[in-house]
Amino acid sequence: MENRGTLIAFSIIIIGVLGLAYIYTFNLGVDNNRAVDISINYLERLGEPGIIIDEIMEFEYNYYVIYSEKETKIGAFEMLIDKESGQIFPEYGPNMMWNLKYGHGGMMGGWGMMGSGNPFPANEVMDESTALEIAQSFLDATYSGSLAEDPHPFYGYYTIHTMRDGGVFGMLSVNQYTGEVWYHNWHGNYIGDVEVN
Repeated sequence: MENRGTLIAFSIIIIGVLGLAYIYTFNLGVDNNRAVDISINYLERLGEPGIIIDEIMEFEYNYYVIYSEKETKIGAFEMLIDKESGQIFPEYGPNMMWNLKYGHGGMMGGWGMMGSGNPFPANEVMDESTALEIAQSFLDATYSGSLAEDPHPFYGYYTIHTMRDGGVFGMLSVNQYTGEVWYHNWHGNYIGDVEVN
């Protein structure tokens, strides 16, 4: 009887090891094609014809997706795709806390839009060049040798790529009202852009 229990325990361990070996051997995680499919499926489930996929980037720990308003070209919200499970979920930080139109569980969380139209007077919003200056000052102090480039406007903030040695190093966001900087430290190393057909 004792041998039978040992045999069962040993069998469970072997099955687990073989399962892990299978996952790592056949790379069942998310690749670029699957990331595009996940992004498109999310957009279709959203059912908002005025929202489009603007950009998909692959990072070490996740895929990063920008959804934008087709008409205004303003970023609506940012999503992350887990590279192992394929789960798509709202990006942390500014996307949830500073997004005045789609944040705080708005459209990206399935609770419906928070208001409509531009929720603040245009003359109160900092322009892109000011946001870039703030971002560059932050980078000079914390990531010397990095450059702030390619600001993407959202409702309440800009998300800005940080560049180093001619390539993407990371990204940060600048609040359009306060100038507060929020560095995106959850991506890991940049791998590349993903083509969306």
